[in-house]
Amino acid sequence: AAAGKATQEGWGGLMDEKRGTPSGSFYCADKGKVLYAGTRLQVHAKTCTKTAALLGGVAGASLADVCGRRITLMIYLAVSALATVLFAFGAGDPSGGPTLYLVGNFLQGLT
Repeated sequence: AAAGKATQEGWGGLMDEKRGTPSGSFYCADKGKVLYAGTRLQVHAKTCTKTAALLGGVAGASLADVCGRRITLMIYLAVSALATVLFAFGAGDPSGGPTLYLVGNFLQGLT
């Protein structure tokens, strides 16, 4: 941890005593590993978003033709709200956060 004394916590990470926040992992001091993990997650997230945008555009246009624009808009708003909820839960869950982030990006790409 950058500031303060670091202590071991039960969830497997380090806790910064001065700030009272988790540092994320034992490897937080290894800048290369942190940058690699962050870059890898960002590439996967961008891939999910762009793939979903391709699928969502076709599905949304077809749905609007069949069901109308109002129902399509309501579905898009619900999916967008679900993505926002997943991002919020992902931010609070160190173990499942990356997965929720990727799923949230996929759903965000659909809209």
